[in-house]
Amino acid sequence: MNIKINWKLMILVVFIFSLVIFGYKEYQKNIKYEKYLSQELFNSYSELKVIIFTIKEVLTSLLTSQADSNTKTVLADHLQRTSMLTQELDYYISIFKTKDDEELKNKSSLVTSNFAYFFQQNDANTPLDEDIDKMNSLNEMIETWMDVIINEYPGITNENKYEILYEENKGGDIFIRNHKWKSIITSLDRVSRNYEGVSQN
Repeated sequence: MNIKINWKLMILVVFIFSLVIFGYKEYQKNIKYEKYLSQELFNSYSELKVIIFTIKEVLTSLLTSQADSNTKTVLADHLQRTSMLTQELDYYISIFKTKDDEELKNKSSLVTSNFAYFFQQNDANTPLDEDIDKMNSLNEMIETWMDVIINEYPGITNENKYEILYEENKGGDIFIRNHKWKSIITSLDRVSRNYEGVSQN
């Protein structure tokens, strides 16, 4: 009778030990994937912030008549890339099911895509009055976007943006758990809603 009890106990111990090993392996696998996804997200998020500053620079040259023949193409490309990046980041916020997800309306991607189409279809170097109004509206939106970023990253400028982004990621924290990027993307979306109408053609 005692031998049977010992065998049962041994089987139970082996079973529990197997569960612990399996759970640990799954945990390690999840951490590895989380780190990979975090790096991918950080790359997209960083690229988005860099592009926003670049769009502002290009827009300024356009609005101050310092543009060249490639300016509108560069601007259209940057806006289209912004549309793709915001769509990607919006998607990741939505699958996390946080309070940020409830506020998202996915307008940043739509609005920047609309503006990109405008620059693809119109000669921004010889604009009509209504074209200038649209460019001024885009400039206003981008400046407000930059205010959102500067509010979270005091002192960030076009010149030091790479250093500040590097500093944020070098600590080894898992970026996907950081609330700051979700807050910024949600705030950009909130700003974008005000420009949906003017961005349409």
